[in-house]
Amino acid sequence: MRGFWRRRSSSEVVSPAGIVRLAASAGIGFTTKREIAAATATNVSTAVLNEPWRKGGIVDRDEDHASHTRRERIMTPGRLEAFADGVFAIAATLLVIDVGLPGGSTAALGRQLLEIWPQYAAYTISFVTIGIMWVNHHRLVRQLERVDERFLFLNLGLLACIAFVPFPTRILAEFVRGSDGRAAALLYGVTLTMTAVFFSAVWLYASRGGRLLHADIDPKEVSGITRSYLPGTPMYAAATLVAFVSPQASALLFGLLAVFYMVSSSFFGRTATEYDA
Repeated sequence: MRGFWRRRSSSEVVSPAGIVRLAASAGIGFTTKREIAAATATNVSTAVLNEPWRKGGIVDRDEDHASHTRRERIMTPGRLEAFADGVFAIAATLLVIDVGLPGGSTAALGRQLLEIWPQYAAYTISFVTIGIMWVNHHRLVRQLERVDERFLFLNLGLLACIAFVPFPTRILAEFVRGSDGRAAALLYGVTLTMTAVFFSAVWLYASRGGRLLHADIDPKEVSGITRSYLPGTPMYAAATLVAFVSPQASALLFGLLAVFYMVSSSFFGRTATEYDA
């Protein structure tokens, strides 16, 4: 039906018979004289010819505006979370692909399995880190009523960092015990630090002045989420700088940070549940 009616000047008036002919040609049927009179009395130029029609009458202005808003808001928090879940799942799965025995070794299998302990450690640290970020991202999206383009691009930056994690994880596991350990630890640390930066940026943009949050969100929960995100960047940056002194110590700090965030995230989750209750 949209696009059928031609715009006319505001002074043009259509007779009742003209109304019936226009409606019939568009497949709209008036069954009583009262309906025809009502359609004629509304000043056809603005209420009839300039507005979209539906079978049986004129579309309400508010309803049409809401429909237009829904069409323009292509991305919803639900769709954003579904896309993010896919990125998190793929990144976590790719971590295990790089865990494997070295080729050409003649040592006993048991010895080979023990010698690749850095791969186990790097896999565990990265998997726990990605898992914690997935949980926190879910908690973040749950607070959103809507999203905008700036938020989407910030979220893409976060997901790009998450998707990149398997690469520095493999490098760290392979080189942390050698002469290139510093470079490996720095690469890993810079990746996690940038991830923390984007995570904080995503939340701070959404929560500033309640820009994208639900109107009835508890301020205590907002402040709690903010407090839990802010220390991430300086802590990961500090652990990264330790690599200049000892790559192994830096890797250990990343593991401790993963444990710290796992515990704190669990505590905050219970607190947030209490606020919701």
